[in-house]
Amino acid sequence: LPAVTWSITLAVIIQQVYPRLAFPQYPGTGAAVAVLAVTLLIVGPLVILGFQAAHEATKALQELRGEELVGKWQLLLDTHPSVAKAMVWLQDQFNIKQQVQRLAESLGDALPAFIGGSLWIIMQLLITLFVLFFLLRDRLQIVQWLCAHSPLTDRETALIFKKVEDCLQATVVGHMFTCLLQGILGGVMMWVLGLPFAVLWGVVMAMCALIPTLGAPVVWVPAAVMLILEGSLGKGLMLVAWGVLVIGTIDNILYPFLVGRKVTLHTVPILFSYLGGIVLFGFSGLVLGPVIVV
Repeated sequence: LPAVTWSITLAVIIQQVYPRLAFPQYPGTGAAVAVLAVTLLIVGPLVILGFQAAHEATKALQELRGEELVGKWQLLLDTHPSVAKAMVWLQDQFNIKQQVQRLAESLGDALPAFIGGSLWIIMQLLITLFVLFFLLRDRLQIVQWLCAHSPLTDRETALIFKKVEDCLQATVVGHMFTCLLQGILGGVMMWVLGLPFAVLWGVVMAMCALIPTLGAPVVWVPAAVMLILEGSLGKGLMLVAWGVLVIGTIDNILYPFLVGRKVTLHTVPILFSYLGGIVLFGFSGLVLGPVIVV
């Protein structure tokens, strides 16, 4: 399901530029060039980014379980008594230490499974690219076959196709690309400021940005606060300015430019479509959820 879902998604997205790469006399050559371009420009960088984030997550968990981080945290609380009082209140209310330990344990159990399943991930990617090649090469025959076997009228079938295409353009090109760019910009700034695990936090920022009403500030705001509390006022303010002026506004500027009015859904059904899609279909639900709702 993930391989077929993402191959269809990629085929629909790149069909607008694909005719420029296609060779009418050699349809297989044009499809191969398009698949190679997708691999080099999209799949390859995302795979490298994902495994680098997993590597940094492993190191971060080791530090989270170590005594050195506890010492730094205690020194920070001793330096700022008002923050210490707030942390004591939060600890009494929510037992933060125990929650962090549980999170570290669960992530520590999940990461080896993720890394161990890297071969399966690579197989899924190969199947995705394999199916994508034939979807591009035989796209006209496939569309004709779907129209011929659709129980709907030609007009209704064309409307369904248009709705799905607009939804995929809005979901992947508009929302996911914008969130990915927010994560990249946030990670780059964290790296410039010397914060540890910049790639990992950039990926987390992109994932948080996917969820409506949550967004990237969930990551960069605590990071800025920590910098300020550690005495790096200039770095903290720089991160705040970058988060508000660049990361915070890029969604409002780029998303309408990429999507326009193709999909006009309220925030609530968009949120439910993502969450329900992920619960039912896993990572593929980021695409299938919104398509089903639309």
